[in-house]
Amino acid sequence: MKTKIIFILFSLYSSIVFSQNFEGFKGYLITNNNDTIECTYSSISNIFKESMFNPARLNNKVEIVKDSIYTKYKPKDLKSFLIINPRGTGDFKFVSGQFDGYKHFYQEITIGRISWYRTYYQDSYAMEHQLDVLVKNNKKIKIGSFSRRKDLGIIIEDYPELHEKWMNSDNYKVHQFGLVLQLYNEHFENISK
Repeated sequence: MKTKIIFILFSLYSSIVFSQNFEGFKGYLITNNNDTIECTYSSISNIFKESMFNPARLNNKVEIVKDSIYTKYKPKDLKSFLIINPRGTGDFKFVSGQFDGYKHFYQEITIGRISWYRTYYQDSYAMEHQLDVLVKNNKKIKIGSFSRRKDLGIIIEDYPELHEKWMNSDNYKVHQFGLVLQLYNEHFENISK
């Protein structure tokens, strides 16, 4: 019992000391009126470690701090927003969209002939999950975790060489999904030039 109490107290102390140095995530947002607002995002941290970015907390709302005033926005209020380098791996741009029938914030991953978006959510155990959506010719296609090869194969059939390579697992592994999308988009971009 003493060990548990010491552990809890140490955890609380560490959180308090660490959080005093954390300034939040910087970025900007674009309203429906095309106003650009530089801001700091709040309430998007991991509940156990403030400096860890948790995109699952951005599914239906985003809260910013500007001049010591907190403001919440829902997907209907914004066109997009950008969080600058929250994981040290680059910027996260989110757009408001209704790709799965509900208006959410979606991370914009790739834009092109096939655009790739991702929304995040948490289950009842606070585990982060994601839902990927591809958009081609204004048609939205959900991409399943276990059916990525088949799902992507169907929508890249208009590029037969790449389709054939993708469907053969010796050429591309499922985790190379993004690379195949990039090759597909570059191919059609080069044709249109």
